[in-house]
Amino acid sequence: MLIAFTVAVTTLLVQGSTLPALIRVLKIEGIDADTDREESATLFDELRTEGLRILDDPQQIVGGDVQVDEDVLERVRTDTGMRSEFEWEKARLPEQKLVRSPHRQYRDLRLAVLEAERQALLAARARGTYSSRVLAKAQRILDVEETRLRPRGGSS
Repeated sequence: MLIAFTVAVTTLLVQGSTLPALIRVLKIEGIDADTDREESATLFDELRTEGLRILDDPQQIVGGDVQVDEDVLERVRTDTGMRSEFEWEKARLPEQKLVRSPHRQYRDLRLAVLEAERQALLAARARGTYSSRVLAKAQRILDVEETRLRPRGGSS
């Protein structure tokens, strides 16, 4: 036991004391959050461009016998661009202004609407008006949308 402890402590001391010098020699740099945010925004621009290209021929997606609704097509285009716009907001706005960004406002408002819908769902469940299958389906839909809107660790 003493030998294992001595080996572990010695290893940590030797490697720990030489690590800063090794980092300097190898010229390892830290993470530049601003550069990462801008790179992320640029990537999402590229993804959006490629994603929207598929909408050049929507009939191929929905089938030739289905008339594509222009309002639906425009909504898909708008929704597709939102992610890229939010990435650019994060890249350009300082953190304190990002809290009030249009996308943050949208998310906060949408989450409030979902909470109100969830309360209405609980009331409907208490009344016993709807079947458990329908209530469970509505619960899953609300859960999925809320999960999509909630910030994940490390992202705004």
